[in-house]
Amino acid sequence: MQEICHKKVNLDTSLLLGAGNERLCFIHPDNELLCIKVTKPGVFHRSQNVIEQQYFNYLKEQNVPFTYLPEYHGVVETNYGTGLVFDRVVDCDIRPAQRLDKMLAEKQISSAQASHVIEELQHYLLKYGIMVGDINPDQILVKTENKSLKPYIIDGVGPRRLGMKSFIYTRVGFMARYKLRKNWPNLIHRLGLKHA
Repeated sequence: MQEICHKKVNLDTSLLLGAGNERLCFIHPDNELLCIKVTKPGVFHRSQNVIEQQYFNYLKEQNVPFTYLPEYHGVVETNYGTGLVFDRVVDCDIRPAQRLDKMLAEKQISSAQASHVIEELQHYLLKYGIMVGDINPDQILVKTENKSLKPYIIDGVGPRRLGMKSFIYTRVGFMARYKLRKNWPNLIHRLGLKHA
C-alpha cells in the first residue's frame, strides 16, 4: 500500500481525538482533515491496525464506495509506530461530527431522525456486504450536511481477529450480511430506538 506521507509523523497528546482499548486516534499534525490510528504502546492487542488495513485495502480493491465510512488513505510511520490514515468526520465548519447516541440523549435529534440515519447506514452495509465485527453506538458519528444528517461508522469495520472464519465473513457477502442482521437489533436496543 502506498503511504500517504514518506516522512515520520510526530504525534503528541494535544492532537489526541480518542482512545479505545487497543488504539489511539490523533489529528494528523499536517492536515486537520485527517486522523491517524495507532496501536497503544505497552498493551496487549489483537493487531487491529493490521486487520483494519487488510480489510480496507480489500474494500478499495472491490471498488466499494466509502459513502458512510471515512476514506482510507494508507499508512504513515509515526513515533507510535505505523499508523492508518483516514479522513476525519467533521462538519463543514471543521467541528467534529457528533456521536449518534449523544445527539439522541441530548435531544438534538428525534428518535425518528435517528431511525432514519440508522436505516440509511444499514442499507449501505448490507448492499455492499461490509463486515462489521463489532458495532457499538459510540462508533457511529453523524455529520451535518446542508441541514441533512449523514452517518459514518468510524470503528469496528472488518473482523475482530485474523483467521479463516474471519476471512470467510469478510470475503463472502451473504455471511457478512448474516452477521450484520444478527447483531443489528442489539444496536437498535442500545440506542433506545423501537425499530429501524
